[in-house]
Amino acid sequence: MNPYLEFVTEFVKNMERAARMPHAGFPPLPRPPSSPTAGTVMLVSPPPDDEGIVGALPLRLAREAGMRVVNVALTQGSKKERQAARFCELEGACDYLGFDLIQVQEGGLEAINLKGKTEQPANWEGAVERVAEIMGDRRPEIVLIPHPD
Repeated sequence: MNPYLEFVTEFVKNMERAARMPHAGFPPLPRPPSSPTAGTVMLVSPPPDDEGIVGALPLRLAREAGMRVVNVALTQGSKKERQAARFCELEGACDYLGFDLIQVQEGGLEAINLKGKTEQPANWEGAVERVAEIMGDRRPEIVLIPHPD
């Protein structure tokens, strides 16, 4: 018998059980006080969900070093009809994790990709200026920008 068959079968059962579990409504995690001298971690999240996907390091810095974590939401996804709901989900995730949240602009930035940088340079420059303004206001000690490049 294949030794992985039982493992995969149990994994599938657990994933099916997880899909039936509630996905919201949990109280926020207890928040240790942030240290006024510890500084700020800025997590610049191109799409929503990055705060959860790469949030382990910022969460650890908040818990162990007392740093304040600020998630800067650049976009809210490309599907206009889902942007408001995605931002609500993002607010809930940040609240649960104990991250501050900055919405760069209502509805998020558009065309924040290589094609948009090339084809809409004025839009790109405006986005860069807005993020630079946020960084200038918050003056983070650490900036995390999850991106494969």
